[in-house]
Amino acid sequence: MWAPYDPVSYFLHVGFGFLAVAGAITALTVRKGSPLHKKAGWVFLVPMVVAAVTALVFEVEIDDPRPLATIMATATIYLLATSILSLRNGSRFAPVAEKLLVIVPLVLFALSVAFLYRSIQWDNDKELFSDWRKARSISQ
Repeated sequence: MWAPYDPVSYFLHVGFGFLAVAGAITALTVRKGSPLHKKAGWVFLVPMVVAAVTALVFEVEIDDPRPLATIMATATIYLLATSILSLRNGSRFAPVAEKLLVIVPLVLFALSVAFLYRSIQWDNDKELFSDWRKARSISQ
């Protein structure tokens, strides 16, 4: 029933996803900059990172990975990391982290192009294979 997912990982992913939504709703409904807003922001951020990482783990575990899910999980982690940097832009680590994080969108773009190319090749191969099967059945 759970294959290829481990039930603990699945419920961890879903539970943290719901917790992130609750944090987001709270952060969006209270006054910006208030202590509750800041705490709710962290309640959103941390579970969202856990949910995105577990989504990446799911993609590694399954036999038929979904490229869009992989790209979305990676983009989510990137966006959360840059949101932390925007809040802590005065730290000495921020300029280095910003330069390193520029690599992530470039990798996401490259992955998108690679997956697009792969899907076009797959469609072409399927057509060639079906034509070959038709020709083979006619000749017999």
